[in-house]
Amino acid sequence: MRKIVSISALVLALGMFSCQSGDKSADAGIRYYRHLRFSETPFDLYTGNHELSAREAKTVNHYRFRYDDQSMLTALEFMRGGELLKGSSTGASRILITYEGNKETHHFFDHNGEPAQRAGVFTAIYELDDNGIRKGLKFYDKEGNLTENRNGIAWFEWQIMPTEQVRENRYNLEGEETVLNEFCPFYELRFDYNDEGWVTDMANYQGDTMYNCTVENCGDIGVSYFSFKYNDAGDLTSFEVRSLTGQLSNLYWGWARFENKYDENGNVLERAMFDQDDEPLAGMSVPVTQMVYNEQGSVVERKNMDIGRNPINHPQSGISVVRYVYDESGHPTDTLRFNSDMAAL
Repeated sequence: MRKIVSISALVLALGMFSCQSGDKSADAGIRYYRHLRFSETPFDLYTGNHELSAREAKTVNHYRFRYDDQSMLTALEFMRGGELLKGSSTGASRILITYEGNKETHHFFDHNGEPAQRAGVFTAIYELDDNGIRKGLKFYDKEGNLTENRNGIAWFEWQIMPTEQVRENRYNLEGEETVLNEFCPFYELRFDYNDEGWVTDMANYQGDTMYNCTVENCGDIGVSYFSFKYNDAGDLTSFEVRSLTGQLSNLYWGWARFENKYDENGNVLERAMFDQDDEPLAGMSVPVTQMVYNEQGSVVERKNMDIGRNPINHPQSGISVVRYVYDESGHPTDTLRFNSDMAAL
């Protein structure tokens, strides 16, 4: 397993994400990005990828980062021009962030700018240590009561270990340690990061020992750790699931790894999926999915392919091609589905 950067370097990396100079932005305290950096834990700060100028952001889907005069992130919004959009990878079109003492509070809003739940949560409050590093996260409902998210988690706790990994534990409303979710039934997780602050490994631990999860939904081989690789632009290119011995191991959905291909804007053009025998995904799934985008960065077509990149129908739905229609502002208006003969479904 790879080590993360030193504790002092981690503090610096976390600070850098919110304190970069705004060379490409015409507005002080505002930055624009096409995408958000890959993350597997809410310990990570929101980080933009593939920066845009203010002028480009007027016509391209983007995440707008707004900062106060202390370079603290106060808002994250998924937009085109000045209009909020659906489809944010955060699950909320707008997140407003406030700070008080050692608390960092996130409020969620929909594409109409109305307060909304995200994953069953109305408000999320982080607890920070003396260095501003996140050490806890609790979820609250609309009435301000502690609540569980859709995965049954009421709060997270994090600690930077002597091994320089970030340890994560999660708890339900009864205060019992709980799993990540039903499809990834992992309790304690530890995360490794590279020098750029990108997560490279996520491992299952019991005590201080990495272990093999063999309960239901962990597959017949068992799951011990996940590995992530990136291109120079910071786009996730490889996601692998492995057992304690390093063997590929299927997750609940039947795949053990996938590879992504990107265009110059960081849009995923293709995802190819493989099972624990490193064979193309088969059965009730498709091995390759290809995406086409418009100039604004919206997905306009999604295609199911075999490993030879020939169009195929999904074994369950019979769909081969999905086309998405949007209005001038970027809001979805229609979804069209076709089989491999391009007959409408």
